[in-house]
Amino acid sequence: MLFNKAKKMSRGLILFWLTVSMSPLWAQTPCSGIDRDLGLSPEQIVRMKENISPQVFSTDLEILNVFKEQGGSVLSINPNKAEPAYLFFSSDLLTSHYVGLWAGAYGEMTRSELVVAFQKEAAGIPENLAQCVAWFLTDRGKLTGVFSSMESHPDTADILGDEMIISQAEGAKYWVVFQHAEGAVIQPYVAPVKVDSATGHFSFHLPEPMASWGEFHGRSTEEDELIGTFDNGYSVKLPRKASFWQ
Repeated sequence: MLFNKAKKMSRGLILFWLTVSMSPLWAQTPCSGIDRDLGLSPEQIVRMKENISPQVFSTDLEILNVFKEQGGSVLSINPNKAEPAYLFFSSDLLTSHYVGLWAGAYGEMTRSELVVAFQKEAAGIPENLAQCVAWFLTDRGKLTGVFSSMESHPDTADILGDEMIISQAEGAKYWVVFQHAEGAVIQPYVAPVKVDSATGHFSFHLPEPMASWGEFHGRSTEEDELIGTFDNGYSVKLPRKASFWQ
């Protein structure tokens, strides 16, 4: 349910505090101008956790993402390595109770539908804040899927190109299955993916014997392609489409 007024969550929730720094602003997106930083001292963070943890029946707290504007705040939390939940606050994070909670499915909802739902279920949420969170949940989250440039050469039947399958597991963590072909196809390699929550850019490092390629740095484009480069200079441009093997 979207930002319902529920005051209780499962007592089994176990959340962990994320210490990775968050970029304060996003550029050229609906989140432009939205503060991504808690803006709290270590002592204040402890007080915030002491305030919020009992509300979600948790003894430890992980904040995945922060969205703040005009006195409103939305915190994305990771409940017990499950799908992220979103808490909406209309006042001080150190002393107030959340006024809305959302942990529902949104796969079939458009950004505009989410904005309307947020504004209905969390009265007073700033327009820009609702737009940012809705964009974060829909358009920004297109990293998962199959991206492939693999094809069979029409004359030699050699297989050329690359394929990446990006999925999520273990509480919204990303993984990639990478396969490369230059006539012969190498075996697929699996690696964890690091995603910059502020920009959507991502990186991963393949295991041996592909480790010599170095780290891959990539992003998805407005054309729904995945582009990026390994440290060794090898670059890819992979459209989203069905796997070569289908």
